[in-house]
Amino acid sequence: MQPAIQVDRAILRILYKKCAGQELTTEDERRLEDWLAASSWNREAMTEIMDDGWFTDNMAIWEQVSADPLWERVQQKIADQPPVVKFNRNNYRKWMYAAAASLLLIGSASLLLWRNSHQRVTDQMAISDVAPGGNTARLTLADGSTILLDSVAIGKLTQQGNVKVIKSAGGQIRYENGSSEGAGQASLNTLTTPKGGQYQLSLPDGTKVWLNAASSITYPTSFAQGARMVTVTGEAYFQVAKDAGRPFKVKAANTEVEVLGTHFNISAYDNEPAVATTLEEGAVKVHLISTGQTQRLTPGQQALLLKGQSQIRLVKNADMEETFAWIHGNIAFHDADVATIMRALERWYNITVDIRGSLQDQTFYFSVNRNAPLSEVLHFLEVYKINYSLDAKNRRLTITP
Repeated sequence: MQPAIQVDRAILRILYKKCAGQELTTEDERRLEDWLAASSWNREAMTEIMDDGWFTDNMAIWEQVSADPLWERVQQKIADQPPVVKFNRNNYRKWMYAAAASLLLIGSASLLLWRNSHQRVTDQMAISDVAPGGNTARLTLADGSTILLDSVAIGKLTQQGNVKVIKSAGGQIRYENGSSEGAGQASLNTLTTPKGGQYQLSLPDGTKVWLNAASSITYPTSFAQGARMVTVTGEAYFQVAKDAGRPFKVKAANTEVEVLGTHFNISAYDNEPAVATTLEEGAVKVHLISTGQTQRLTPGQQALLLKGQSQIRLVKNADMEETFAWIHGNIAFHDADVATIMRALERWYNITVDIRGSLQDQTFYFSVNRNAPLSEVLHFLEVYKINYSLDAKNRRLTITP
């Protein structure tokens, strides 16, 4: 079995300095020597980068921008990344190119200069782009009327029975004066995000909900005695308010998650191959409605229900960084294929993706900020030499091998 290559922040900084012709300190040289001595794969990766001349071909970029401010952005970018990145040898050369590209393509100035120096980026991409999603959602009240939340002012939106619906200064929806005494008259509300939308909600019991793009949550305006029940489509992250007398239950597709107080994520998109419940803190029970199977989760575990199957699969060491990236304002994928990545980009950037040809043998590892324009996110395709064209006006992306 091939050993994994590890590239930490210090090595990325040293590689940048070396390839930019900056003088290495004694400590830099020692760290680099130790890294090269640790693995033959590390030495081979370093040799291939230098032999291919990737950095050399792009050094002219650095002469056209201010070095100090740009290096500050490089440092910030590195600081935002995980401290250690592991990947297998089949993809090591691709990853090293991606790492090199991420160091060079940090600021908007360097990104523009890099585009102008490479013919593979289309003229259209140089002048047109797709903006990321933002805080937008629709609230559907019990009587069927709707409120477009991004277009209404902060303050009281409406009142249903004894419950006030408030839009807070932070752009969240919360409910005031809901009580169990009025539970008999409780009505159902639904919060829905479109493609390119996300929103935060505070339920009547104080539970906080983050709703991802193309998702919805249906809930009562006040919770009665007994279970607190909500229904979710798409993806949502919960911080459940503790209430030992009233367990909190989330129904998503063919699963039901029961908790008392915890932090967890549910992904139940119709076009994804599985319903995934991932536990960050506390404890939950995942019930498979059709069979009655129950799976208990502890922090760091994930319950997977593949579409068309009747058994929950337990993932004991879930990829927490990838699962919870969207909550922290990032898009992250670790060894994901093109189709998986593009489904996520379709939802967040509100685009249509057409994948032509087979790219099943390629997987990708990258992490970017969700506030980045689409062109910056798609740079990983250029690094991996995958052709694409973007019709920004019609929000259509076409990918070919």
